[in-house]
Amino acid sequence: MDILKPELVWVDGRCYRVLENTKRINDVSSYFEDNNYQLDDKDAEDECYDSNIEIVPYGSTKFKHAFHVPKAFFPFIIGAKHAVHKRLETETKTVIQIPKFGQDGDIVIIGNDCKGIISARHRINLLMEASRKKIKFTHFLSIPLNDGHVIMKFNMFKNEVLTNSGKTSRGVDETIFQTPSKLHLTIGVMKLLDDAERNQAVEALNYCNEHIVKPTIEKYGQIPIFLQGTEIMNDDPAEAGVLYAKVVDKTGVLQKMVEEIVDYYIKIGSV
Repeated sequence: MDILKPELVWVDGRCYRVLENTKRINDVSSYFEDNNYQLDDKDAEDECYDSNIEIVPYGSTKFKHAFHVPKAFFPFIIGAKHAVHKRLETETKTVIQIPKFGQDGDIVIIGNDCKGIISARHRINLLMEASRKKIKFTHFLSIPLNDGHVIMKFNMFKNEVLTNSGKTSRGVDETIFQTPSKLHLTIGVMKLLDDAERNQAVEALNYCNEHIVKPTIEKYGQIPIFLQGTEIMNDDPAEAGVLYAKVVDKTGVLQKMVEEIVDYYIKIGSV
């Protein structure tokens, strides 16, 4: 970002300097202009009967619906120059109140009938689903591998690499290796954007421990796995950014348990 000439965003008549990369905001307007969020006739009909959306009377003639949205989504729902926000209100015939830039809070939808409010909520849900894909991962699920034997073998591997590479391999030094006490097996990555989502992920972890991990251990006992060989995360070794150990799970028990855990997190929307 050009510090002397930061990008400006107008929200509710106020001008704000954008300190983060705003490319994603511009991407959202193009997404919305493509009408990808629009529903077919069957979905539009179902909108009128969504019992999961709580709508309450507002004043003498209107209705209101409020729901929590992480503030990271607000720029996508507002859009460049409020284009997305205004279009949502126009097409659903509602008033959509969004917290001011940088602030937390609920989004409030006010309309003359329930149909318009439900339609606006569904469209915002679709926007959030599409924009979440553009946001970087923030957390990961893992199994600690900082056992004494594993650490010893890891240090042996590190010393062998450093000794054999010598000064002939550019960039190969001790700093590229993981801290031994932080060795782990990653089983899934997540985008947790506020305390509500983080708390939900913690509750899910406790659920998985009680209903997936413990029953698996009780049934099979200790799960034997082997770390053998190395692998990279792409097809071109010259472009490799991460080198990791390959896991050998001959019984398939670990794989099955991990898939159940990840499926549960997907079910609640954390992965």
